[in-house]
This record gives sequence, C-alpha cells and structure tokens, in this order.
Amino acid sequence: MKGTISEMPKLAADICQYIANNIQRMDIIFFYDRCVELKQEDAEFFSDRIIRCILFLSKGDTRKMEEAVCLAKEDYRDLIVAAEYNGSDQRVRNFNLPFSQEIIDQQCC
Repeated sequence: MKGTISEMPKLAADICQYIANNIQRMDIIFFYDRCVELKQEDAEFFSDRIIRCILFLSKGDTRKMEEAVCLAKEDYRDLIVAAEYNGSDQRVRNFNLPFSQEIIDQQCC
C-alpha cells in the first residue's frame, strides 16, 4: 500500500460534483479512480486545471478520457488549448476556476 488514506490526494469538490452529475452511473467509479490515480502519479502536474480539462474533453467517454490523458502527457499546453479555446483561438473557458465558473464572459472584453 502506498500510504494511508489521509495521504491520498483529494479531488476538488467541483470535480467530484462534475463526475457525479455528468458521467454515466456505470463509469463514475472509473472516472473518479482515474482522477485520483493521476493525482497520485504527479499531483503538481495533474493540477485541478489539468483534471478539469481532461474531464471536459472526455465528454463522459472512457476512451476519450484516456486520449486526453495522453495529450496532457505529450504536451499539456495542447490539452489546455483544446479545452479552453474555441475554433477561432478565442479563450472561452478558464479551468483554473471550478466547474460552473469556468465560462468567460465575452461581452466584457
């Protein structure tokens, strides 16, 4: 065993809520466990922002989640661009912020 439960990385509340609300019931445990595994692997690299980007791009599909994880490991900047920017290279989301607060108000700029 790698450590005690208190030493295990915790997922942010909004990430847990996103998984519970947006992932099919049969895949919830996979998504939660995979996020925890990523945090255990490298909590600094797999920050909340990177985890949010992975979940957003996965669209609830386990295969797409693994593709997003691979993209993050190849070049995390590509992952962020794919998740936070639209096709016109305009930033429309900020996953430094919790889910439900990530949308950027385009009218203000």
